Amino acid sequence: MALGLEQCDHLTAPYRVLIEVPVKEHVTLAALHARLRNRRVTYGSWLQLPSVDVAEILADGFDWLVVDMEHGGVNRETMVGMVRVIEAKGRLPIVRLMTGDPLLGRQALDAGCAGLIIPHVSDARSLLLLYKSLRNGWTS
Repeated sequence: MALGLEQCDHLTAPYRVLIEVPVKEHVTLAALHARLRNRRVTYGSWLQLPSVDVAEILADGFDWLVVDMEHGGVNRETMVGMVRVIEAKGRLPIVRLMTGDPLLGRQALDAGCAGLIIPHVSDARSLLLLYKSLRNGWTS
């Protein structure tokens, strides 16, 4: 907890009141993994609204947020803004892609997302090719 002083103008004299302000620590991927391994609760939410403002507001209350590009109306530009504001708030941004498109996955990783959820990958070979494309850049 951080301590802060707040002016109480509604009182008859200029009193100052000491208040406790909760400070949420930055969440790292390693810390999240450790909490999950230890069966501790983590808090997160899915974002389908294409809004940087909503992402910023929700980032104050959760450990991680998933930006859903598959079922939400989130385009590439909005995804980048949402990922950056979630990361700036010290939370873990995760992006669910529309498809297994390596270019979009690289753009999400370049924006700062901590992880990807990739739908519509039907077999291990496709997953391996996608992984190599994401890790090493575009390959045909």
